Amino acid sequence: MGSLFELQTQLRIARNLEYIEEGKFNTVFEETREIERMLSAFIQSITDK
Repeated sequence: MGSLFELQTQLRIARNLEYIEEGKFNTVFEETREIERMLSAFIQSITDK
């Protein structure tokens, strides 16, 4: 999860420095949010046992 948050931070920095355009940022960032939801569900499922 920490690595995912690091990636999200790096994406924000790249956007702020205008290394990537807003549309591409939004697409990739939303994909990281979906991975975050899936990873959270997976972690929850294996810690409930």
